[in-house]
Amino acid sequence: MTLNVRPNVSGICRNGLRPTRKHLQSPIRFLYLCVPIRGSSTNASIDSGDPVSRYDSLYEDGESWNDASSARAPLQTPRFLQVSDHRSPFVRSALKAQCVAEKEALLESGRAHNASTDISTAQKRGLTIEHLRTATESKTIRAILRAELQKCEVVKDVLRVLVKTMQRRKTAQEFPRLHMTVISVLYRCRDKESDPRILTCLNIIIIRLRMAGLPVSYELYNIGLRFAARSRSLTAMKRYLQYFRRLNLPVDSNLFRSVIAKFSIGIRGLGEIRNGRWKRGDMLQILLGFNDADPNEEPYHLETFLKRDDWEYWHGWVAVLARCRAKEEVWREWDFWKGCEARKRDATLKGGAAAMNLTAKNRGDRWVIEQLVHARDPKGAWEVFKESQLAFDRLSMGVRDGLLEGLQHANVWGEDIRLALEQKCVRDLEKIEHMMGVKWVAGRNDGDGFHTLVDEDLEEVLERLSLPPSTELYGFMDDDDSY
Repeated sequence: MTLNVRPNVSGICRNGLRPTRKHLQSPIRFLYLCVPIRGSSTNASIDSGDPVSRYDSLYEDGESWNDASSARAPLQTPRFLQVSDHRSPFVRSALKAQCVAEKEALLESGRAHNASTDISTAQKRGLTIEHLRTATESKTIRAILRAELQKCEVVKDVLRVLVKTMQRRKTAQEFPRLHMTVISVLYRCRDKESDPRILTCLNIIIIRLRMAGLPVSYELYNIGLRFAARSRSLTAMKRYLQYFRRLNLPVDSNLFRSVIAKFSIGIRGLGEIRNGRWKRGDMLQILLGFNDADPNEEPYHLETFLKRDDWEYWHGWVAVLARCRAKEEVWREWDFWKGCEARKRDATLKGGAAAMNLTAKNRGDRWVIEQLVHARDPKGAWEVFKESQLAFDRLSMGVRDGLLEGLQHANVWGEDIRLALEQKCVRDLEKIEHMMGVKWVAGRNDGDGFHTLVDEDLEEVLERLSLPPSTELYGFMDDDDSY
């Protein structure tokens, strides 16, 4: 391919545009501006208003630009661009390498663009919420509702739009089609509203639509289940799990893991800071069965949606059981994992696990050991460690420290365990020295030395020592006797 581009570009590209710095920095924009123009039929699809479909058309047509058998209109090459081979490596690589990236960026910015477009369209046409009483066209009704929803900042505003919408059957029928707009608005409302308030709004929307005999989208049920988990509401979790069971809605691995994550089992405690902790008794009901469930009804607790032969489901399930200190349940999962077909095959893993030389068996065994440590069952963790025949240094530092805390239950011993115990003692001693505001100065002989004060205010050290020890651990459930 030969590219002859003049230093001072005086010619114009398609649509009468000149190349700018933005086009020259992005090959995909530059190509769109400079590629040969087809006849009217193809040009109409490429020059459409939707930038995403424009890139799609450009990429699809690029595979057959040099097709001699094509009955398309002759190519018109811009004056300043002479391309001898339209299937050149430059064109193909630029399209394939950057078209996907720019398409994803456009999709990400599409929501904000659509929101501003909806509001501006409604404003240009002079449409307000009052026009819902007389609007008859579906497109007009949706434009008004979208524009009003995008103005909402709190739950009260969303419910006000819902009330206006449900006053007429014609407008109410268009509201379910705006479920994605409703979801995006509710997520934005989280800046000023609590998660229980968002959950209440979702409940009202779903119940009102069901009472009116209107369809409720799967996405609303999906988001409702997640906010029920965020809000620490046993009643809401029961209601939405019932919806999923009675309506036969799918619970895929992404939703299953997301719900477990919303239980706030992470170590950073971000969810706990916002919404507090689940009670252990309530959580065990959600996981293993509700106390007041109807025996004649099909079970709908979270375990009934579990696919144990799928790692994406199973590893989150074991983790949440451990955070509930359900040692017996975690041990039952170990019995299942020992006889699992995936453990027997012991396939080599791909992706990030491949860099650690992990197999399916090693990954599962390590996971069970870690969760037994979290469940405060060091004896069971040592038994699993012995059966797994893993090397002690293959475990993470947190798991090794947890096992060494219950060293009296150890049923194996080795040089690697002894070295890990020494390292743990050194770390513990450094923590004590930091709390006391001293540091160790080694002597000439091994073992000789003395402690000296660090450059720190002695009053601060004494005040720190007077505080009760911090035992705050994020990711666990509050203990109670309700289960």
